[in-house]
Amino acid sequence: MLYSALVYKRAILPRTPVFPKLNERLTTSRKSPPMLKIHNSLKREKQVFTPIEPGKVRMYVCGMTVYDYCHLGHARVMVVFDMVYRWLKASGYDVTYVRNIPDIADQIIKRPGYGKLSGKSLDDLRAGERVEVDSAKQDPLDFVLWKHAKAGEPAWQSPWGDGRPGWHIECSAMSSKLLGQHFDIHGGGQDLQFPHHENEIAQSEGAHQCSFVNYWMHNGFVRVDNEKMSKSLGNFFTIRTVLERYDAEVVRFFILRAQYRSPLNYSDAHLDDAKRSLDSLYFTLRDVPPAAIAIDWNNEFAARFAAALNEDFDSSGAIAVLFELAAEANRQKSGELAGLLKALGGVIGLLEREPQAYLQGGAAAGPAAAGRVRTLPRGLGLAGAGDLKRPPVLAVRSAESPPALRAWW
Repeated sequence: MLYSALVYKRAILPRTPVFPKLNERLTTSRKSPPMLKIHNSLKREKQVFTPIEPGKVRMYVCGMTVYDYCHLGHARVMVVFDMVYRWLKASGYDVTYVRNIPDIADQIIKRPGYGKLSGKSLDDLRAGERVEVDSAKQDPLDFVLWKHAKAGEPAWQSPWGDGRPGWHIECSAMSSKLLGQHFDIHGGGQDLQFPHHENEIAQSEGAHQCSFVNYWMHNGFVRVDNEKMSKSLGNFFTIRTVLERYDAEVVRFFILRAQYRSPLNYSDAHLDDAKRSLDSLYFTLRDVPPAAIAIDWNNEFAARFAAALNEDFDSSGAIAVLFELAAEANRQKSGELAGLLKALGGVIGLLEREPQAYLQGGAAAGPAAAGRVRTLPRGLGLAGAGDLKRPPVLAVRSAESPPALRAWW
């Protein structure tokens, strides 16, 4: 069994020779981080973000279980929290970002939990129990911490017998090991709010006797015909399938132009529209060569761009500012404004390519697009992709004891 965590401890920003001062400017242009508001799922409201340690953010995001090809719903969580990471860095924070990738899909024990995060009462949970209660449970709300192995299954020795960690324990163990028992932000898809994140809270706070996470963030579903995209419904589109038709940056743009908590409706028509919109921004950069500038956050466009992202990471509002800026750059034929457009787009992982290169290859096709999937396509802007610096990877493995519990013994 291998549970791996991707640990980001430094800025993951593009190498952009055209803008040699941009990286420095992004991390030093403000004397102190601005007022950021985050919708906290735990409190069900937007709250001003205050890190536990001034100037530093510790963030954990649940990754996918790699038992099959990833679909567009998985892409959304990766792109959304990459954008969150980038904006925290651009705001001057020293960010440690941890993401897990489990490689064993345990059978999920349905409807356990205590209700604090999801808003469900214990009575609601018991009333909603639709499966026969395991005879080993003392209460229907009990959930597995250690799963006894059946014949032929992966197993490790433990004080509780041969087996492996339950589904929820890996994240509690990894986050406490790498970020501490109490950290700032925990994120993931909306579908993980219950039971997975609910149970993380229960076991972590039970083990450590302290608050687990201050801010919980959950991105909305990707939907097809008003239903959640999922493998169980058979209505999902894998990332590699989508990239056979669309450039990776178009997919990233499609994801980011919706506010991360809102539903994202998938269709070819919506992706076609996203392509036309992204094309128009690159047309501006082609027709008005961008000047090499550093971002002046006092500039009207930059200030409104920042204000949008500080309002619960509203990438939709930030992208709207990019279009206003592009229109003005075209009207004035201003290289300075075009340079600001490119620099602001780069903050959220867009507009990082040479315009002609994008416009000539923007309609991704066949083998070229499919080949980019395995290397995390640079257009998606994810850490470790393309011309981004590869983050250090921490992969823990033990033949004697599963790493997900080793930190707890």
